Amino acid sequence: MPVFGRVLAYIVGMNISKSGPAPDAPFFLVANHLSYIDIIPLWIHTGGTFIAKNEIKDWPFFGIAAKLAGILFIDRENKKDISRVNSLLDNAMNKYQGIILFPEGTSTNGKEVLPFHAPLLQFPAVEEIPVSCASISYSTNDETKPASQYVCWWGDKTFFSHFFDLLKIKSFDAKIVFGDKKVTDKNRKKLAKVLHQKVEANFIPIDN
Repeated sequence: MPVFGRVLAYIVGMNISKSGPAPDAPFFLVANHLSYIDIIPLWIHTGGTFIAKNEIKDWPFFGIAAKLAGILFIDRENKKDISRVNSLLDNAMNKYQGIILFPEGTSTNGKEVLPFHAPLLQFPAVEEIPVSCASISYSTNDETKPASQYVCWWGDKTFFSHFFDLLKIKSFDAKIVFGDKKVTDKNRKKLAKVLHQKVEANFIPIDN
C-alpha cells in the first residue's frame, strides 16, 4: 500500500528524495531510526513490511498504516518474543515483499547512528540472507522548528505531543540513501557491526 504512504507524506508535509537503488522483493533491509515517520519513505520506495514495537498499534494514522503494511509487532521488553518473531520472518519475506528492521532499537535525535542490536538479525544470519541497508535523515527550512526536535522523536516526549508539534511544520525534507551492496554473515554480531558501518557511512547527521 505505497499509495497510503504517499497520503501520509502529504498529511505531514514530507518531501522525499531518494538516492541509490531500493532493494527488490524478497529482501531484508535495515535502517537507522529517527521517528515513527521513518516508515513513510521506506514504505513508499520498497513496499516492505516492518518489525515494530507493540505500542504502534494504537497510534493515529500510523497505527492504521502499520496494520495495512502487515507489520510484525514485537514486545521488546520480552526476550522470548524475539524468538516468536524470528519464526515468522520466513513467511513474511516472499517474492511480493521484504522485511524492514530498525536495529538501533529506539529512535534518536539524529546526531549519530546508535550501535545495532543483533538478536533480530539471527534470521538473516542463520539463513545466510543478504541484508540491504538504508540511511534516513531529515531537515526543515525553519530555524525555529529544528528537525532534531520537531521531526525526530526521542527522549520523554509523548507520541501525541510530538505529533502535534510535527504538524506545526509547513513542510520538511526527508532524504533516504540506499546502500549499493548487500551484506551476508553467519555471525549475527558481525553482521550487525558491518551493517552499522554501512548505514553510518551514508548517514547525514541532523545539525539543527
